[in-house]
Order: sequence, then C-alpha cells, then structure tokens
Amino acid sequence: MRVLFINRYYAPDQSGTSRMLTELAQDLARSGARVSVVASDGDSERPIRRHPPQETLDGVAVYRAPTWLRLRRIARGTIRGWVLNSLSFYPMALLYALHLPRHDVVVLMSDPPLLHLLGLPLRWCWGCRVVSWCQDLYPEMAVATGVLGERSIAARLLGALSRWGLSRADHAVAIGEVMAERLGRAGLARERIDVIHNWADGGRIFPVPAERNDFAREHRLDRSFVALYSGNMGVGHHFHTIVEAARRLQARRDITFLFIGEGKRRAWLAHEARDVSSVRFLPPQPDAQLACSLSAGAAHLVTLQPGLEGVMVPSKLYSALAAGRPVIFIGPPASEAARLIEKAACGYIVAPGDVGGCAAALTALADSPEAARRLGENGRRYFDEHLDRRLAAERFSGLLGRVRCSPVRPSAPKRLFDVALSGAGLLLSAPLWAAIAALIRLEDGGPVFFRDRRVGQGGREFDALKFRTMVPDADRTFGPLQARAGDPRVTRMGRLLRATAMDELPQLWNIFTGDMSFVGPRALRPVEVEARAASVGAMSLFEIPGAGRRLAVRPGLTGLAQIHAPRDLIRRHKFRYDLLYIRRSSFWLDLRLILTSFWITVTGSWERPTRPLWRKRGR
Repeated sequence: MRVLFINRYYAPDQSGTSRMLTELAQDLARSGARVSVVASDGDSERPIRRHPPQETLDGVAVYRAPTWLRLRRIARGTIRGWVLNSLSFYPMALLYALHLPRHDVVVLMSDPPLLHLLGLPLRWCWGCRVVSWCQDLYPEMAVATGVLGERSIAARLLGALSRWGLSRADHAVAIGEVMAERLGRAGLARERIDVIHNWADGGRIFPVPAERNDFAREHRLDRSFVALYSGNMGVGHHFHTIVEAARRLQARRDITFLFIGEGKRRAWLAHEARDVSSVRFLPPQPDAQLACSLSAGAAHLVTLQPGLEGVMVPSKLYSALAAGRPVIFIGPPASEAARLIEKAACGYIVAPGDVGGCAAALTALADSPEAARRLGENGRRYFDEHLDRRLAAERFSGLLGRVRCSPVRPSAPKRLFDVALSGAGLLLSAPLWAAIAALIRLEDGGPVFFRDRRVGQGGREFDALKFRTMVPDADRTFGPLQARAGDPRVTRMGRLLRATAMDELPQLWNIFTGDMSFVGPRALRPVEVEARAASVGAMSLFEIPGAGRRLAVRPGLTGLAQIHAPRDLIRRHKFRYDLLYIRRSSFWLDLRLILTSFWITVTGSWERPTRPLWRKRGR
C-alpha cells in the first residue's frame, strides 16, 4: 500500500502536528507500507531555516515544497503574514504531490487550514482514496480565539469551504469523540468518521522514580511538589487561572510551578507571572530527556480555552498519562480532555476562572502523595490500554487498509464527462445508426436492436442496448453463452460490427441516461454463469470473489478487461482487471482507456487476442 501524507511541517520540525505525523509515518513504513510526505521546506519555530528539498528519513520519502522565505519571517508576527504563508503552501503542495507516482491513499492534515480541499483534484487525477485527519477544526478555532467574528463573512465562507471539503473525503479521522460529534453536526456521515486519539510513545515516556531522575536533581526540583506545564504555550490554552492559583499559593514554599516549552503566549505568561516567585520557566527538552523531565512533575497542568471543546485536544494530556502523573485539567467540562480524565480516573477537572478550585486540587495532591500516586497509576494503566503509540499505529493501519479497498465514491467530473461525450456522440453518429440499421435488416430481416438485461451499479438491473450481431433469438436457442472466436451464432454483419465495436454504439444512450459509464467493468447478465468441472457444475458469476465489489461502480462501455484481457479468458480471471480498475480509477485513466479504445476501433483490432497492460510509472 502506498500512502501519501500532506502537512505543512514534518521532522525535524517540533510542532505538534509534525511530531504526530512523523511518528505515524515511521510506524507505517516499518509495518511495510510505502510512505511519502509532502511538507514545506520551512520550520515552525525558526523561519529562516530551510530543510532539504528531498530526503529519506527512517524509511519515509519526504518532499518539501518551497515557500517564500519572506512570508515565513512575517508569518509568526502577523495574521496577514500567516495567511499569506498558508496560501503559498496549497498550490506548491498540490504540484509536488501530482509529480509523485500514484498513491493508493492520501491523508490530508489540518495545517494549514482547509488543506483537505486538495483531496478533490488529487482524486480526479489519481483516483486515490482521500482521508482528512483533523487535528483541529477551522474556522471554529479562529472564532474561539477571537481572530474571526462568529457571524463574519470570512467565518461563514471558511465554514462552508471546510464542510464542503470534508464531505468530499472518503473518510475523516477525529482525534476525539467530541470532535466526531461536531463533524456529525456539520453534516459528515457518522459511518465515515473514525475516532483515533493522539498518543504518546509509552516506550520513550514512562514514570521515572525520583531517586533516578537526574533532570529533577539538576534543576533542584526533587525537594518540592512540582506543578508542571510541558508543551506548547499557544493561543488555544488557558493560563490566567494557573497564574492566579500560583499567586494564591505563594506562601506554600513546597509548591513550584514549572513551565517547559515555547509558544506564542510564553512572553505574555512570563510577564503576568513576573512577581510570583514560585513560577519557573525552562526551554523545550530533547526527546531523550522527556521521560525524566515529564516525571519531574508531581502533577501535570493541562489547559484549554473555553469554546474549543471538540475543536482541538491538548496533546500534552497523553504525555502526562504516559509519565504516570495525576492531571489537573483547566478547561471546559464537556471537552475531550475532561472525558478522558473521567474515564481514566486520573485527576481533577477545574473550570476556567475557578482559581480556588485549581489551588484546592494542587493542595490536595501536595498534601497526599499516596493519593497522587494512585491517580498517576490509573492514568498510566488507561494509557497502556488505549492511548499508546503502538495502538494508534495499528488503528491507522487498519483504517487505511479499509479505505483503500472501499467502494469508489461517485465522481462528478466523470459523470459530467459521460453526459457531454455521450450526448455529442448521439448527435454525430445519427447517420451511422441509420446505415447500420439498414444493413442489419437487409441481411436477415430480423430486429435491429438487441436488448440485453444487465446488472448495474448497486445491483439495479437495466436494458443494455446493442445492434444485433447474432441470428434472431440466439440466446433462446443456444443459451446465454459468452461469445467466442468463430461463434456460429454471429452474422456476417455482426462480425464486422464486433470487430469495430460498433455493435455497442447504442449504449451511448445507456451512458447518457446514467445506467452505464464510458469506462468501467463489463455489465453482467443476472443469470450469467461460468462452466466449471462436471462434478461441480456451473457457477453464477455473482458468486465469484470480487463480483460484489464490481457493483460499487457503473458498468462501462470499455475498460481494462475489455481492452487488455484475452476474449476467451475465463470470467473469474477477467475480474482481476475489473478490480484493478476499481482500485485505481481516475479521470485521467478513464481518458487514456477511451483514447485506446478509439484507436482499436479505428484500426479494427478488437478481435486481437490480448494486449499488454499500459503501465504507468509508479503503478
């Protein structure tokens, strides 16, 4: 399976989406998938840094689309710069993706916002499956943080685009049940939403006893109760309640508030806490130090701004559970983080602004080490059972495998193309119809058309129209047998029509009315059977493995099996061509098959026994 991820950042970038994507891509590559990533060449924290345009990291092929250096420099300081930087990524990422070999599944993340809109052109060109992996939701994020007004034109326009793009994905991944509920209310079918929580690496983050914690001793944290906030200090996180609780608890010399990390609100936080002696700051710690730095906290502080429930989930919660420490969550009680803490029975939930509740929770944990230990053990136990990196990789691998084999979603461009081309064909070929009809009648006086009952998309039956090529009542006399070379049932005019495929010209009407498409699997008769050994008997074609999947798409006038399979190949082997087409169908593949069919018709070589498959680079 070939999987392509598209996100603005990838390793060695240290942003939240970059770290999640990097770990998942590495795990999928180790499990045998061929994984590629398209990201920008920039860095979220160091705008002037430029990453290599192409490299392989831990088995993952990484392609970095160039972005404007000047935009990267101003993006951190202004909303206008951030928007321009985001806009510059969309076209470059699409061009880089289309330049790569075809992938079976494309996974689009949510950085920058509305990135899932790229799924539509990729499906048109590749016929791939598209998965939207929602790390956060826009414009809900911008509205909740005050960047956009809830009823503003920009918010309504972005909301409509976001819903439209998500509805065009084959599947969506929400990082929590609350987010899945939001997506459902936005109109996305619940059966097309999977909940896969973000995670932490339980093999790299684990409880480290105080006597072995060099990080705690180095920073003189081993003799106090440390309330730790570790991670991004961004606009989606609430800090006012923590600062006020620290100010209220200043008399407790045994309690230290430690903030580790960077982010847009770090400077504001440092300024607000400048007069609180118990507050300390440290820079982000290297991955090798995470187990010790996270275990240095006797309790972890996790926050979320009101209004962001179901829009984002603070990933630092998973690291806190992996470290086996109790959690004090300061955020909306209806959020995903609050639900997880209740399920795991691993801490306290405090409403934003409840300074007394936050101070009381910290005091209770500081005064009862045994209770803190039990809550931490509960959290680690729940983490091992539900939130470990290994489990998330398994869930993603299973999801991508299912999506890859899922039925093809109807393509509007394909249908529009069918209607336009069949309509033009009906008008232009009208004189030819008259000539063929006259020749058929002159040969034996029988009917001009043959109505053949066929099974279409979803199992619905319809009458496929053809010019008659066999003697009258051939099926009634000889049975519904598959045509073969030198078939005595075929008339002289019929042989000419079959060699040029003109017998199927009336099926332009079936295409125009929507019963068929120009390209797709051959439509089967309801009673069509395939002979087997005498002791076994005939077998219905619909009992052959794979036949059911053929009904997920409209049958076609031409297709891989019609062009490339030998005419006398048994049907269950021909189905392999049909399933290959269903798995890799795209507008451009359809166009190539139509042009190939036209050339075969012009050269009169439809009766040629076999043709090699028309291979494409990377298939």
